[in-house]
Amino acid sequence: MATRKGFQNLAERMINRTFGDFRDTLVLQQLGTFDYSTQTTPVIATDNTQGIRLDFDKSEIDGQNIQVGDYRLILLKQGLTVDVRADNVTLTFNGKPVDIINVEEDPANAVYTLQARDL
Repeated sequence: MATRKGFQNLAERMINRTFGDFRDTLVLQQLGTFDYSTQTTPVIATDNTQGIRLDFDKSEIDGQNIQVGDYRLILLKQGLTVDVRADNVTLTFNGKPVDIINVEEDPANAVYTLQARDL
């Protein structure tokens, strides 16, 4: 019988071993609340991890929600301290800042699938 932990282990093996050569560096930083006295937004958590980039199929690009140049990033959820969301997380992919447009989690809580857009 399939279990949540079984799916998480499978995702870890697929991303880190089977497709390990396709992984690229990701840095996620979760931002806190804007501090008006210092005029800064503090970083409250940082994760250095790796993910796999996949392009959207041409039929998925609608020009509104998914634009030309957008891509998917698939990364393991286990071990992350950052609560990955589109509204309070900055992302650096291969050393370049990237916008997180959308975040999806699979039902087993094994991976995040991010819709990313270069700045």
